[in-house]
Amino acid sequence: MSPSKIEKLESLCKAVRDVDNEFPPQSIQVLCIVALNPEISIVDISEKVGLSFAATSRNVTKLCDKTNGKEGLGLLSVGFNPANYSHKQISLTAKGQRFLDRLTDII
Repeated sequence: MSPSKIEKLESLCKAVRDVDNEFPPQSIQVLCIVALNPEISIVDISEKVGLSFAATSRNVTKLCDKTNGKEGLGLLSVGFNPANYSHKQISLTAKGQRFLDRLTDII
């Protein structure tokens, strides 16, 4: 393995930790899936990531603006499907897009 690849990986880890010291790896995967599938549902994210619905929901909640009255990371937003308000639609925020741009610039 080349040192330059390891340096890129270390830079990527630092960029993630700059957002949150305890940023779980599956949250990066959730962000990528949302970026590739705008307005995706939590159920569909869950299927693509291979996590339970509850675990996926916790990840999405942490990545949103507010988490049970606490500050979230503000990387995702939750909207509602106008045809069916029981279905939430998850999208990247501008901050989430900038974060993924930063990560992809590193690699």
